[in-house]
Amino acid sequence: MSQPQTGDLIFYSGVSTWSRLIRLRTWSDWSHVGILIRNAAAGMSVVESIAGIGVRIVPICVWDMWPGDIGWASVP
Repeated sequence: MSQPQTGDLIFYSGVSTWSRLIRLRTWSDWSHVGILIRNAAAGMSVVESIAGIGVRIVPICVWDMWPGDIGWASVP
């Protein structure tokens, strides 16, 4: 499998009640999605939208701190 690239999608499947409700309601294995970008200052980062916060860019290590599963898919 190749390395993630800018523009690829990253998916998260959380273990919180909120994440479980999202997965149940959407019939999805995933509760959150973001877009990967290469950021000169922070390396690989994620563009995501968070309710109550809005759109933000966070280093990918933030996603690694959450308990749950992470996956990604290349976008042609």
